[in-house]
Amino acid sequence: MLDLRDTPGLAPTSRRIDVPAPSPATGDPAARLLAAPAGDDQLAYLRGLHEAGRVARSRSGWVTARYDVAVAALTAAGLVVADPGTAGAAGGGLPSGPLSSVRWRDGLVRALAGPAAAALPVDADAWANGLVSGLPSGPVDLVESVTAPLAAMTAGELLGLPSADWPRLQPWVEDLVPAAGAPREQVGTGHTVRRYLHDHVASRRAAPGRAVLDDLLADRGPDGDGLSRHETGAAALALLLGAYLTTHAVVAGTLRVLLRHPEQVEVLLARPDRWGAAVDEALRWDPPVPVVAVRVPAVAGEPGTEITVLPGVTLAPGERLLVSVSGADRDPDAFDDPDAFDVGRDGAPAPVLPDLTGPDRVTAAVARGVATALLRRLFESRPNARAVAPAGRTWRAGLRDVDRLVVRPGRPA
Repeated sequence: MLDLRDTPGLAPTSRRIDVPAPSPATGDPAARLLAAPAGDDQLAYLRGLHEAGRVARSRSGWVTARYDVAVAALTAAGLVVADPGTAGAAGGGLPSGPLSSVRWRDGLVRALAGPAAAALPVDADAWANGLVSGLPSGPVDLVESVTAPLAAMTAGELLGLPSADWPRLQPWVEDLVPAAGAPREQVGTGHTVRRYLHDHVASRRAAPGRAVLDDLLADRGPDGDGLSRHETGAAALALLLGAYLTTHAVVAGTLRVLLRHPEQVEVLLARPDRWGAAVDEALRWDPPVPVVAVRVPAVAGEPGTEITVLPGVTLAPGERLLVSVSGADRDPDAFDDPDAFDVGRDGAPAPVLPDLTGPDRVTAAVARGVATALLRRLFESRPNARAVAPAGRTWRAGLRDVDRLVVRPGRPA
């Protein structure tokens, strides 16, 4: 087993004597992964990191690009998701600590697994029809005309907001959580949104509906006392931001990948049962959350407990393991021909998907359902859609997103 004690440059309790330290030639692995531009996949570097072993030493902890270590770390009891500190990430409004420390977390997860969320892809079919039918045959930015409205519709539906208010959500979220490098343009937007959500939560308590927010407000939790006014407001804001941002990144990212592989669109048109699998394959090939960190919580004044991720990989209290989701999802030991985008891939293990990679990703399953509905409607009605310019990539709230996707949809089939 790897020993985790007394290595200079790490916490005093940490050491791995059989893992080489980062060298000037290769650079610090964590720094290289976290400083990567949104458009840089770093695949050559990740392949070298994979070949170096199950874990690599970093100046701030440990790094892995192996699938088995990634899945074990992200599902291990006792480990918590930590902020990886992605250089390009823009924060704003989502919980900064482990979601397990937030009282409304379990209620929100239960609500998103309920019937209101399950019915959303049905609504998304109608939304997709409306958005796609309005597309011109000439060049159009799908981020502006499809992705952003669809993200707002998803967030609005989960919160039970009046459909007339859905167009307000996009500028609110863009101001609260701008893309990397974009300024916040409206001072006081946060107060406006919180006040709006507070009033909305109060009205839903008085007259419940059938939205995910209603299920959350009705959830009494294990202690039976429900959520406080402050907690319901925080949960509503997290649901708004998480639903919008995650849906935006998943829909735009899968659109970008499929437009780069028109031959795979032909496969999907012949095999319509594979649209959902195509979304998961796109998320494997180009994950919107390329890096995530886990750590062993350290409580001041209390003895800590080491946690074994896998035999031979043990973390001490306070230690952090940086998981390269991009590397794990291209692991040749887990996936045949991992660099190929193949919507017909059968028998492969499940990729490390966004719902395993961060406290604000609890809406990822909903986003995948919405993306599936949109992709199927778009390409079945516009099979000749082609990108006419490179997609614009950006970071936002730790997500690798697309901020421009100019396409010539062509005439309806």
